[in-house]
Order: sequence, then structure tokens, then C-alpha cells
Amino acid sequence: MATIYGRDAPAALVSRGIYTTAATWSLISRILHGALWLAVISYYFYFWIDPKDHFNQLSQLRLSTEVLMFGLPMAAVCMGFFQMAMRDRAGVRRHPAPIIPQR
Repeated sequence: MATIYGRDAPAALVSRGIYTTAATWSLISRILHGALWLAVISYYFYFWIDPKDHFNQLSQLRLSTEVLMFGLPMAAVCMGFFQMAMRDRAGVRRHPAPIIPQR
């Protein structure tokens, strides 16, 4: 029986190949999601260290800087949505947090 995140997969999904494809894409998107957020943090740190290279003669942000500063977080959020969709399609159950925490 196939497993994902330490849980057994439903047999009907495994026999049709749906589960394995969704589970694979779920894991790939999870890795890409983390890598994109790491790229966002590293690029912001790079901008913080040396900001003068990111401005033109009119003190405006360069187009490449704008694309990376606003495009990377947008790509990370979209990858998070894709990850949630693939996780749901693979049948991985989410563990909701309790409304009132237990003491």
C-alpha cells in the first residue's frame, strides 16, 4: 500500500494511479513552496545589504528588482495554493487546530 506523510492511501486511488501522481506533485510543490520563500528572504536580505544597485538615476526601483521583490512572493503564495490542491486530491487529511487551546 502506498503512503504519503506516513499515512496509508485509499486503495481505489492507488489502483487508478491518481493518488501517486497527486502525492508526487504534493511533495514537489511542498519543496518548491519552501524554496520560493527562501528565495524571497534571501533576495530581501540582498537588497537590504546593498540597496544602491537596485535603483536607477531617478531613485526608482529597477524593473528586475520590482519583478523579483513582488513576483517571488506571489509565486510562493500560488505554489502554496497548488500544494493545498494536490494535498487534497491525494487524500491527505489536515489536522485542524482546536478553536480553544487545551491546557
